[in-house]
Amino acid sequence: MDKNIEIWDAYDEKENKLGYDLFRNEQVPDDVYHIVVEVYVFSSDGKVLITQRAANKTYPLKWENTGGSILKGETPMQGAIRELHEETGLIVTET
Repeated sequence: MDKNIEIWDAYDEKENKLGYDLFRNEQVPDDVYHIVVEVYVFSSDGKVLITQRAANKTYPLKWENTGGSILKGETPMQGAIRELHEETGLIVTET
């Protein structure tokens, strides 16, 4: 398997782990889920940080907030911190 493929934990509708993995670009079965985070960054004067999608992605050059799927073994907070860093370069902590 391509080591660059994202691996996600599979969950049921009550956020219970199902004990197996899901893989990006593979069909997710009905009634099975993975966790996705959205990150909204506000400046001290109330401005909101948005980013522009890359030209080679779906919805090219559209504006969006930071977000994405958490990876296998991550908590939602860890995934949010990682996604924010990957997409913006910002480094934050849980606090």
